[in-house]
Amino acid sequence: SAVDFYIGHELGHIHRNHLLWSFFILPSSILPLLGAALRRAEEYTCDRYGVACCQSEDDIKAAISAIAAGDTRWKSINVDAYLAQISETNGFWMSFNELISDYPWLTKRMAAALAMNEGREINHPSRHAFAWFLSLFVPRFGSGGGMVSLMITIAIVGILAAVAIPAYQDYVQKARYTEVYIDAEAVSKEVTEYAVVNQAWPESLQTLGYSENYISNATQSSQIAIYENGVIGAQVGINEEGKEQYIVLEPYVEEGNVYWSCYGENLLVKHLPSECQ
Repeated sequence: SAVDFYIGHELGHIHRNHLLWSFFILPSSILPLLGAALRRAEEYTCDRYGVACCQSEDDIKAAISAIAAGDTRWKSINVDAYLAQISETNGFWMSFNELISDYPWLTKRMAAALAMNEGREINHPSRHAFAWFLSLFVPRFGSGGGMVSLMITIAIVGILAAVAIPAYQDYVQKARYTEVYIDAEAVSKEVTEYAVVNQAWPESLQTLGYSENYISNATQSSQIAIYENGVIGAQVGINEEGKEQYIVLEPYVEEGNVYWSCYGENLLVKHLPSECQ
């Protein structure tokens, strides 16, 4: 009867010490492709034991049909049509699902079991090439693998993205502000030289010899200008409240020497260059 197939299959797991070995190879079992491939190979191996315990081909068909359709509808399965579905397993999604799963498609298991019973070899359709590639990025997690592994992988990627994307955005913003600061610092040196020579602060960039009162940088979306008392302001944007954002370099004099302090206006401190924090 079909029950003999199930008994033989489970005895195969015991005889092959699959449960015992699974403990020793646990670290490697999560490897993409390899972990799931080993489990599928174990299923095929144990199906051999199931076939050996069956008295007829009909028992094999009944056993695997019951797994596929349940204990009430297995009798209505058209076995030939069911086996013909093997030709559809080489598509991307069916290939991908099988490659990350612990279990082969049941159509393949039935075909392999019947071929084994008849003493002949069987060649299954090759899997989709892109499915092989994508499966390399899906580790095997938990018993069964398959969509559980995929969902866990997606969750891990989501968590990493939630951390990495904001950090990258902060890095890009800080790098942009640092370049603006470097441009403003170059102007501050000219302001210092002017103040030392003239004992006064320049009123504008034109006072320093520039053709305009603003230095614009389209790449960095910034605009540098000189304000009252030699203060240099580099406008870098507008915040969500509609307030202009500045990197400010402010001069001060101590014992006849000009020094500069840097700070931000309406900017997050974490985005400022280290010299301005």
